[in-house]
Amino acid sequence: MTLDTILSITIAMSMVLALVITKAAVSGWWRAPETWIVGLPVIAGILCQVIWPNVFSLFAGIIILIVLFGKGRT
Repeated sequence: MTLDTILSITIAMSMVLALVITKAAVSGWWRAPETWIVGLPVIAGILCQVIWPNVFSLFAGIIILIVLFGKGRT
């Protein structure tokens, strides 16, 4: 995996994390436990993605899809 690929993944994940945080703040479940249950693994994954980038990308993609299209709707 090249440095360009790692950088692209990092930028994309940072943008998605910002969207998730914004959605949480706007929808009012920022303080809910689900936010931290999902948010902490994503943050930890971004920090660890240099070690296992492919596994992290798959795992984070699934979690982000669940967050954006699942429990967030009321």
